[in-house]
Amino acid sequence: MDVKRIDIAEFRRDGYLQEVNRRFLHPLGLALEVVVEDDGSERLGGVWDYRDDAEGIYYAGEFDRDKAERIDRLLAERSKPRRKALGFVIEPVPRRPKAADIDRGDMLAVVAHVQEVKGSWANVGEVEAHFPDFPPKVVIAKLANLIKRGLLTGCTCGCRGDFELTAKGREWI
Repeated sequence: MDVKRIDIAEFRRDGYLQEVNRRFLHPLGLALEVVVEDDGSERLGGVWDYRDDAEGIYYAGEFDRDKAERIDRLLAERSKPRRKALGFVIEPVPRRPKAADIDRGDMLAVVAHVQEVKGSWANVGEVEAHFPDFPPKVVIAKLANLIKRGLLTGCTCGCRGDFELTAKGREWI
């Protein structure tokens, strides 16, 4: 797929540069720079860095209201079809997985399966291997929750982490 690119002069002239800077970069103490060459061509020059300045960067008398209003109109025009197609205008940050996201029955079934195959307890690594979409600390938190509920016995302190179903856990499956 060929990537389409906007001309940098158009990017600056139409207000995109001003609004990226004003709305996002300036409050963080940063500014995207466009350099106008001697021949009139324009290119991105870099990012100014004033993050150590508490007030950040701001337009002191150089602000163009027409550019800001143009970008507001364009964003409003694009918002409805984008929301309809994607369910959002600004892409949301995916939330971090939680122990509650792991199904209790699935976790108990994994421990039961490992116990059955090995003929002994399941260790934390064996359980984690069945939940690759979850960070280890989330899997351990779920195991700790199941221990607290009396469905498993075991240890989540960071040792080898051996887990076994309790009678209550077997009933739950």
